[in-house]
Amino acid sequence: MREQGAGLREQGTGNGCGTARCSMERGNNMAFESLRQEETLLKGAWILVDDKVRGDETNQRIEWIRSHDLEVLDHASGGWDALCRDKGDRRLWELTYPQGSLQGGGPLQLALISEQEALAKYLKFAKATQDKSEPTEQTQ
Repeated sequence: MREQGAGLREQGTGNGCGTARCSMERGNNMAFESLRQEETLLKGAWILVDDKVRGDETNQRIEWIRSHDLEVLDHASGGWDALCRDKGDRRLWELTYPQGSLQGGGPLQLALISEQEALAKYLKFAKATQDKSEPTEQTQ
């Protein structure tokens, strides 16, 4: 997988369809490809287009995936980090802002995370997982 850089770079305003994007585009409503099985890291970047800073195609794809394919399970780091589950294949993903010192938190990053890593960082998720594994008492 090709990793996108997180720096600011200048880009033209062409409307060509990239490899990650589906061919459907209607106004500002773009459809992107869901997460692929071989993907483990998506790193967005900010770019300069017509003297305005905006997210690059990878950052836009992460936003699309977040709103269409992911279920948020828990938050950490004061709400900036989010543990998510892919609704399709049930893998765990962590949505972060690695350049959080930038205005608005900076570009997004979506990284595959193991269950062990999630249990160590996300307390609500750990508690819910523990509650599911404990036998429940049944009163008769």
